[in-house]
Formats: sequence, structure tokens, C-alpha cells
Amino acid sequence: MCDYTQVHYKCSHLRYTVRAWCTKYQETQRRCQPNVVAV
Repeated sequence: MCDYTQVHYKCSHLRYTVRAWCTKYQETQRRCQPNVVAV
């Protein structure tokens, strides 16, 4: 699973930014399930 950071905006929107791509993504360029590691 790829590691993501969850970002909260003042307007109450959410965004998930990639913290680190997993090796599976690096090999296939296909996204896997997100693993939120920080809020």
C-alpha cells in the first residue's frame, strides 16, 4: 500500500497527498489502496 498524508483545509475540504509510493506502484504504475499515515 502507498502511504498518504491527509490534508484538511479551512474550507473543510480534504486532500490526500502521496508520502511514499510502494514498490508495486513503482513497477506497474497502477495505484493501490491508500494507507493514510498522517493527518
